[in-house]
Amino acid sequence: MTISTITTTTALITYFTWDHVIVYLFLLVTLLVGWYVGRNNKAIDDYALGRRSFSRSVLAMTYVATMLGGATTIGLSSRVFSDGIIMFVAASEGVRCLTA
Repeated sequence: MTISTITTTTALITYFTWDHVIVYLFLLVTLLVGWYVGRNNKAIDDYALGRRSFSRSVLAMTYVATMLGGATTIGLSSRVFSDGIIMFVAASEGVRCLTA
């Protein structure tokens, strides 16, 4: 790919198609809601710790969701394919230990 091809391609991109407008509106609404809801936060602790109002189950679900992301799931699928069903059993046993 040459420089002239790249500049021609980027010149053809428009930033105000309906798809872009929907994304811009979503980001704007998210910013405004966050600004409105977070207006009473006076310190970083209020924001980062959520005034310590999270239950153990919410924290456990957050941790499990972090550990079972898309890359982990795809990686587990490849391990099951290459090593057998024992990898799935081992992974599900680890999740059961985290949520108990």
